[in-house]
Amino acid sequence: MVNTDSLIKHDPRLFLFRALSELGEQENVPIERIDEINRQIVAIMNKRSVMEPVDISKRSELRTVAREVVLRLNLGLEHGSKLDLIRAKHLLGCNDMIRFYQIGNTLITKLKRDAQDLRQRARLTIAETGMVQIGGHPEAVMEMPLLSQIEEDVLSAVIDETLIIGEVTVVVESKAEVGQPMEQLSQVQIADGMLRNLGLRLDYLQTLPLYLMAKEKDFRYAASMESSEDLAGKITCGMVVNLAIDSGRYFCVTLDKVRKFCEACITANEVTDAVEEKLLAWLIEYLETHQAAEAVIDYAYDYWMYWINQLGRHLQKPTTDSSTLHDWFIL
Repeated sequence: MVNTDSLIKHDPRLFLFRALSELGEQENVPIERIDEINRQIVAIMNKRSVMEPVDISKRSELRTVAREVVLRLNLGLEHGSKLDLIRAKHLLGCNDMIRFYQIGNTLITKLKRDAQDLRQRARLTIAETGMVQIGGHPEAVMEMPLLSQIEEDVLSAVIDETLIIGEVTVVVESKAEVGQPMEQLSQVQIADGMLRNLGLRLDYLQTLPLYLMAKEKDFRYAASMESSEDLAGKITCGMVVNLAIDSGRYFCVTLDKVRKFCEACITANEVTDAVEEKLLAWLIEYLETHQAAEAVIDYAYDYWMYWINQLGRHLQKPTTDSSTLHDWFIL
């Protein structure tokens, strides 16, 4: 085993080190307890370096292991103490460090598993029979991502234990140029909240009559679907337009339908209140009829509000060319 004690780098930003510093300054805490905490951290690092496996002759690899252990310990302590320093010092004084490591490791492992599950699930597959469903299927002849590229990047970053967004949003519109390692509980909570939203979006999409996209092997829209930057958004925008002009709950639109929507439903750069109210009422009734969970309904409501607002802003000018609508609809 390698003595990894020298690899532990003090980081004043981490709650763990602040709590340890204050614990060490307390007169009623014996030095033996501080030594024991350090030994336990080193033991966890040694065990982790064996399990990885890691080339213990390379200090760069050992530093990576040491940092990962420290970050998981930090997450575990933040979670257990709820960022209360007094409680954190108490927990450090009477618990083995392995407990905090296990909590932090569980948080990260769950995030990565959820991201991997979402990445596998966020696919729209069409079989030769015309069956359309979310998720993989062995008979699929077409498979298209349901999330935008930015949201796919969010999933990949989480799997790499990195955060590239700063808050939980209905739709991820932008990301950081350089991701940050998930060091603190607040970062884990942001990632977890965003993954939850993406999961709720897929739950909402699952309720839709997706079979209409390939009814009777009608693949006319396949090219438009496969080249979509955000297929879920296009599906929703198509439904918004068709429902608003009473042409049914279809996902694909024509130039004439979009023109009619612009003329009848948009004023002053936004969808009229009456149309918005009608659309949202339909959505709630539809999801309740399909026994969607309350969380799914709440998210879908916000998701439709997002796209209704986007359409109101971007379709304010006369629409003369269907090519300009490709980013918004399945045509």
